[in-house]
This record gives sequence, structure tokens and C-alpha cells, in this order.
Amino acid sequence: MSAEGPVLQKSFSVLCLGSEDTELSQRVESEQGGLLALPTLTFLPFFFSLHEEISDFYEYMSPRPEEEKMRMEVVNRIESVIKELWPSADVQIFGSFKTGLYLPTSDIDLVVFGKWENLPLWTLEEALRKHKVADEDSVKVLDKATVPIIKLTDSFTEVKVDISFNVQNGVRAADLIKDFTKVREFIAFIQ
Repeated sequence: MSAEGPVLQKSFSVLCLGSEDTELSQRVESEQGGLLALPTLTFLPFFFSLHEEISDFYEYMSPRPEEEKMRMEVVNRIESVIKELWPSADVQIFGSFKTGLYLPTSDIDLVVFGKWENLPLWTLEEALRKHKVADEDSVKVLDKATVPIIKLTDSFTEVKVDISFNVQNGVRAADLIKDFTKVREFIAFIQ
């Protein structure tokens, strides 16, 4: 005990993988309010290899140009059906596909902007079936949801798609995320 009160000691063990098959456990201690001793250089190979693993995984999971092309073909098929019904409608992509942060199993989120007295969920659902854009059993209209949508699975690629009407929040959010990722890429570039 010190004159100012008890000195609390914090200690923890950090497992560090060294070269070959050796494991190094290092004890680091600090006093409350004191500076934590910095790890020795034996930690650097571990952190660099972890960084490399994360980078490799990111590259592995990142969409390939073929995936993006395939998804754009799905969007184009659906958009052509929508434009046939409502030539002045505006179809926009949002969500992970818009931001480029989608995984191979991610769906495509679309929003259709137009002027309707009532949302034309059932009209579009029928047209998508008629044009065989969606698997017959996969089209579902969720008209009682907070944000009414049409859920479907593309008949050629089996990619899932959600279609909403006149909802701007998703498009704005996707644009914001794209801006953030550009800033992150810029920061990584200047470092």
C-alpha cells in the first residue's frame, strides 16, 4: 500500500506466435495511472501476418467484375419490365450492391420512384411473373410491412431481389456509405 492509497496492479498475458512452432507468452504489468509497457518487437510479425490475413480475406470476399456484371443484368431485366409498365418511372439501386460491399449471397435492393395513387405492388408482381424474370414460387408481396416490398428470386441467376417504391432513405444511406469508403481509401492512400 502506498500513502495515496492502494496501488492496483493490472497484469495480463499476451499470446504471441513466434517463428517456427514456438509460442511466447509475455507478461505485461502496469500500475493504475501509469503507462502500459509497450510490447517488444516479437509482436510485430504476429500483427503483420494478421493484417495480411485480413487483407487476403477482404480480397477473397470482394466482388469480382463478373459478379457485378451478372447482378447488373438482373437489375436491367427487372428495370425493363418496370419501364414497360411505367416509362417515366426511375429505378435506383441501393444497399450493399450500390456501395460495393456486397457478399456473394447478398440480395439486390431496388427502389422504384413514380407517381401512383396506390403502390402498384401487385401490378409489378404480375408483370415479373409474366415476363419470367422471377421464379414462380419466389415472388412475395409484403404489402402490410412498414415499407411494403416485393421479394423475388431471379429465375436465371437465383439472386434475391427486394423492390420498394418511393423510399429515398436507402438511396441516401448508400450514397453516404460510398462517400465514407472513398474517404477511407484516400486515407489509406496517403498513409
